[in-house]
Amino acid sequence: MAITNFAQDVLKEFDNQITDAVFCFIQQNRELMNKYLDLIAEVSADKQQRGLDTARTLKDVNSHIAQEIARHYNLRSVDQDERPVPNSTLILSYSQLE
Repeated sequence: MAITNFAQDVLKEFDNQITDAVFCFIQQNRELMNKYLDLIAEVSADKQQRGLDTARTLKDVNSHIAQEIARHYNLRSVDQDERPVPNSTLILSYSQLE
């Protein structure tokens, strides 16, 4: 296997797992984790102040982060029958990107 082909295979597989990798990175970095928790609290308080339902706050924040990951790396969601089980405990599932 040529080096370029191998590198492309690795990067494609990484792209598929990048959302989980970013959330694992947040989870393992104390400063980012504190900022993440502060963000969840801030968004929840803002929703509550505006009389909105706060039950989906975590999902809404995580979805927005996932969209920013896709935008930053110029990736898009892949059609999939099942969503992979993440390694990060911050998310319940994630869409694979390519």
